[in-house]
Amino acid sequence: MKILSTLLAITIMLFLSACGNKLAFKEQPALEKGSLVYIYIPESLSTDESLHQSNYLIRINGKRYSQRVMQGEYVVLKLKANPTKISATQQEIMEKSLDLNLENSKIYYLRIRDDLDNGEFSFERVSDAKGLKEISKTGLAGSNEESPSNIITEFINPDDENQTQTQQKQETKPVSKSSKTQEIQKAYEMKEKGIITDEEFKALKSDIMSK
Repeated sequence: MKILSTLLAITIMLFLSACGNKLAFKEQPALEKGSLVYIYIPESLSTDESLHQSNYLIRINGKRYSQRVMQGEYVVLKLKANPTKISATQQEIMEKSLDLNLENSKIYYLRIRDDLDNGEFSFERVSDAKGLKEISKTGLAGSNEESPSNIITEFINPDDENQTQTQQKQETKPVSKSSKTQEIQKAYEMKEKGIITDEEFKALKSDIMSK
């Protein structure tokens, strides 16, 4: 039964990965004024329980963070350098927390790890070296990166369409009466200065009026 459950978990994980990949981990520089806090769950498979229990809610000083975290995912928080309580809650039931004295220009790696066989999980701070190594194999929580081979390029780009419509409107925009008057006035001044003849002025005036 346990083998069957594991195979089921692997099958579903493969299916999810085929539908699209999470945005790969991208290391960010430390903040000059503030702390960078990574919370992540390493990818692992135990039993079919992993499909139900690897969903965690994050709270910062008791306030709920919008994005949940699942196995193989991470979130990055940019927090003020203050004493801060960060907690992880599994399925709205079991909660574990860390009290951190956050400092400016420092990076913190907080790891959630399931112990599903015993119905438990751990939430702990790990070293920078260990955290960076493990988190580099995860993807951004809530993201989904489309495979390049599956991107549909046949759709019309809305920006291109809007640009074309704007150009068409500009091309068909009628010349205002005041603009016509100004053009005729300029043409008349050219005639008075001898730049164009009287016949050329009449032709130019007729052309301006027909716009």
